[in-house]
Amino acid sequence: MRTRLLYLWLFPVVVFSSFAGTPRFRSGILLHHSTGACIWGPNGGLTSVPAEVTAYNAARHLSGTDACILTETWWPSTDDNEWSTWHLIFENAIPSNDIRPIVAANPIVMIKSCFPSSNIAGAGSVGDTANPMFKSVSNYKWHWRSIVRVMQSRPQNFFVIWTNAPQVASNTTDAEARLADQFCRWAKDTLAAGKDPVVAPFPPNIYVFDFFHALAGADGRLPLVYASSASDSHPNASATTAVAPQLTREVLNAALAYDSLLSIIPAPPQLLGPSNGIANQKLSVDLHWMRPASAVSFRLQVGRDSLFTAPLILDDSTLVDTSRVVDGLARSTRYFWRVKAASVAGPGPFSGIWSFLTLPGLPFRPALVVPENSATLQGSVVRFAWRRVEPEVTHYWHEMSPDSFFLTPSLDSTLVDTACTRTVPATGTYWWRVRAFNGAGWGPFSEVRTLTAALTGVEPAGDVPTEHGLAQNFPNPFNPSTRIRYSIGSGVWGLGSGGGTNSEFRNQNSEIRISVASWVRLSVCDLLGRDVAVLVNEQKQPGSYEVVFDGSRFTSGMYFCRLAIAAGDPRGTSAVLTRRMILLK
Repeated sequence: MRTRLLYLWLFPVVVFSSFAGTPRFRSGILLHHSTGACIWGPNGGLTSVPAEVTAYNAARHLSGTDACILTETWWPSTDDNEWSTWHLIFENAIPSNDIRPIVAANPIVMIKSCFPSSNIAGAGSVGDTANPMFKSVSNYKWHWRSIVRVMQSRPQNFFVIWTNAPQVASNTTDAEARLADQFCRWAKDTLAAGKDPVVAPFPPNIYVFDFFHALAGADGRLPLVYASSASDSHPNASATTAVAPQLTREVLNAALAYDSLLSIIPAPPQLLGPSNGIANQKLSVDLHWMRPASAVSFRLQVGRDSLFTAPLILDDSTLVDTSRVVDGLARSTRYFWRVKAASVAGPGPFSGIWSFLTLPGLPFRPALVVPENSATLQGSVVRFAWRRVEPEVTHYWHEMSPDSFFLTPSLDSTLVDTACTRTVPATGTYWWRVRAFNGAGWGPFSEVRTLTAALTGVEPAGDVPTEHGLAQNFPNPFNPSTRIRYSIGSGVWGLGSGGGTNSEFRNQNSEIRISVASWVRLSVCDLLGRDVAVLVNEQKQPGSYEVVFDGSRFTSGMYFCRLAIAAGDPRGTSAVLTRRMILLK
């Protein structure tokens, strides 16, 4: 099996404007084997393709440089002409069958396969591409789409692809004939009609000649009236007489229509991507646009201002494809780009102007403000602050941990301001740090500071909830922010069951309430259960709490708020509560 290679067409750049006023698509070549030789004729019949070309010119008074000319040759000379072979040929993967000189010398190029291509083994699947020579409908579609893509990149040529040749009953089965009919109907009625989801719209420089249905009967087989014999599927004289006029008329009409199309100044191309105004683009950007009717080449301009004043980043008028990779771009820079198309008749107007912004550098290290390093604080509520960071920071990550390695941090990675207020769960020393995020990712952490919390006394129980709870966010649906309320329960135990350094006693109704700090993690998840934001990840005393979730950075849709509570230890979860949230923008 041949190794499939990436195709690369290396043709000299054509100055298309030099063809203005000159008939362009009046001559070409048919590349064929035995079946094509039969149809070329005369094959013992009453006509031939050359005779039909002469009649075509006479009927339309085409002479001299206006006359149409078709020639033929047996090609490829060293291989079969199955669709898998044509696929490789158009990928430049067979050095002995280099089609590029033929394409460069002939404005019109016709290719076809012989009748063995119609021995199709089955409908197949996308996995068939692992064996390119396996004859399935799926593989055949893959071959054709690949060939068409290469042909599309050569608008200075007009290509014709014949559908399969039908076979006599003795050379095929019911299933093979049915599949050949199915594939050839797809090629003409779906692919060539611009209805194929992979190749749409169909390129104007390609024409599909439905040879199969020019001869096949309703059963998908070659009728004996058109066959060399009951055991030979080569077309006979009657087939030549039937097909040669149809082939000549369809191919030359389509080629001259394309010739006329290219005499029209093309419309401005429609830009496709990246999206206008988009940010955080890599320093190598692939620009795409649509090919307007009659376009054979393009001029792409890229600059740092919308007026495209010199010096431009790029001004390339040699493009024949509808994309161009622009690399070597600078960070944190807005670029503007536009495209114009040219036909044989000349260049058209520029497209609209789009822009994109490249990735910034990673954010700098934040400078911490308060609390000062090694500060001792009274009370459980601590306000943290740091200085704003550049470039183009969208949010911050603040974390605090009872250990210097941040093994069990309490963190918030959704902060849009440069300050936050956190609750310290117990007396002791804590380490904290901050980092910033932009389109390039998370920047480095700030310095690490410590603080010592000296909690005095125990807060009264008040209305401390006895059970864990997660209320429905409000408002819901929301845009862009919503409030989320949750409660951490204390638990109510029987008389005499309390005790410990973190206990709170209530004598009313002979109950003892044990108030133990729990590890709380409050997050927002997508439909696949993946965290998109962590709102709380720290120890909390029993009580009721409220946080605000800002969804301005997220797309519309359904999300889940998830509350996980672990009594005293973040490694073990004792309760999980969820609520559904809807973000509508």
